[in-house]
Amino acid sequence: MGTLADTPSLQGKEVMGDKKKLIEILIRNHPTGEGLNGRTQEDLVPPNPTLNDQEIADVLTYIRNSFSNKASMVKVAEVKTERSKLK
Repeated sequence: MGTLADTPSLQGKEVMGDKKKLIEILIRNHPTGEGLNGRTQEDLVPPNPTLNDQEIADVLTYIRNSFSNKASMVKVAEVKTERSKLK
């Protein structure tokens, strides 16, 4: 079991950056295996495709506006669009 130091940061430009990448990471692993803030996909929370679009938008908006982050909200329509591309 990892330690708190092993947990990827939820702060920084990558969390506040590309919403599409964040949405994809929550729905399924990013195709490149790329994670966030220098961490690999395996370091992140496993994808959860059972979350609905509103839940994903809510979780990502919370993260993007907590932990010293100040970023725009993730809209349900953005999640819906990205989910449709992943099918």
